[in-house]
Amino acid sequence: MSRSDALSVGFRVGFISSINPTKHTAKVKFPDLGEDVVSHDLQILRRRSRGDREYWMYDEGEEVWCFFVGHG
Repeated sequence: MSRSDALSVGFRVGFISSINPTKHTAKVKFPDLGEDVVSHDLQILRRRSRGDREYWMYDEGEEVWCFFVGHG
């Protein structure tokens, strides 16, 4: 299975590799696909998205659930 196939549609569990607080994104490592498989920047879901938006970020190494919907 190629990296693009594995990360195109579905659900995977991974670990935060790095975060970008400005863009509210994270790169995620997927050890089940190999030691060097890391996603591109993935958007982190947040509650409330208007003026009363809540903000928090994961720490590196935390386990996360990633959902891929296949539209880029």
